[in-house]
Amino acid sequence: MANDVFELASDIEVSLYAYPSNLMIWDVSRWDEDNWAIGSETESWQVITGTVSQINIQNGVQINQGFTRSSAPTCSITFQSDDYDPFTNATVRSGAPVRVRVRPNPTTAPSTWVTLFEGKIDSTTGSYNNQWVNIVTLSCVADLRDILNYSSDIGMTTGATCYAWNFIDEINALGGYKEISYDVTIDGYLLTGINTSDAVPFGGVINNILDANAGALVYRPIGAPNPTTVPYYYYTTSELVVGTRTSDVDFEAAASANAKRADFSDIVLGINTDEVVNRVTWQTSNAPDAPVTISNAASRTLLGDIGVDVTTIHNTIELDWARSLANVAVERRVLQISAPVIMRAGQLNENLLRDPMDVASVSVSNAKITIDETYLISNVTHQIGVHSWDVTFDLWKGR
Repeated sequence: MANDVFELASDIEVSLYAYPSNLMIWDVSRWDEDNWAIGSETESWQVITGTVSQINIQNGVQINQGFTRSSAPTCSITFQSDDYDPFTNATVRSGAPVRVRVRPNPTTAPSTWVTLFEGKIDSTTGSYNNQWVNIVTLSCVADLRDILNYSSDIGMTTGATCYAWNFIDEINALGGYKEISYDVTIDGYLLTGINTSDAVPFGGVINNILDANAGALVYRPIGAPNPTTVPYYYYTTSELVVGTRTSDVDFEAAASANAKRADFSDIVLGINTDEVVNRVTWQTSNAPDAPVTISNAASRTLLGDIGVDVTTIHNTIELDWARSLANVAVERRVLQISAPVIMRAGQLNENLLRDPMDVASVSVSNAKITIDETYLISNVTHQIGVHSWDVTFDLWKGR
């Protein structure tokens, strides 16, 4: 009888895109005479899972005073291997591609793998005991960092007025990276375009359109339409309104037949004023001498002035945009929730395989506290060991 019992040793796959371990590289050719006539010089995904002892993955956005900033996802992998020691194998190097995948249903769907992280090695360390048994740690980063740091060799050209997705189309065309996708039916706010022959730093452009649309740019390896080509997604303001979204995972204290249910192990409640702004004073880039202020009087009386002064690339003053930032209330809420990914019966809870800006509901209570709320997931942290797998979600009320 199929039961899909999940085994960490066999159902999580860590791979390096490298040459087989019995080949050494000198320039572009093999120089090991014993292996000169065997194998292939083609790089491919080399699985090292059996030697891995720890995987930590972090993926999400930073939220400060109502605005989001994209952070490049990171992954730390600790393993023991003579074959893929970066100090004896020249193919395990900075820039080498790395992939972490999981097989959620090993019995009923043994060939179906879900990507948790794909990026490249950023740095490596190796420690050795007196018998030269190694412990290797690979610190890896997704290529979103390259996109944020990239400056185009040629300028960026859009219409005189355009939408955020016009900027994204130009970034996709000039950068040559995996595409940033978006909902083609949502225009967002009309923006002032770019027409320049100079190099354009993408990070600054992305921050401008995130601010002007109160949006978010996230890495979605799990829920992307095609994770191999379109792992990044741009959310505009309307997509970040929790009330318009359907929950992806439901944290419930009581057992139920809910197909989206998940247990939790720890929950953090609190108040976070870093997410709040109660006064927005801003001007548009095409009207620098006409600043406008929108404020939340009740919030300012309670908390004092938590203001932000900003210049955006809106084509006109957008009062709805400012109100969506200034009218967010500070409230007691769930800041963070953690859960075991492997259930007591041994199966993996696929509801916990989530991307940033997925939706989580929390329905728990005790004698003094009752919580029944819905949030966006702003950050996902996986901690995977030899015998356990825990996930932590940072939560956000959204727009």
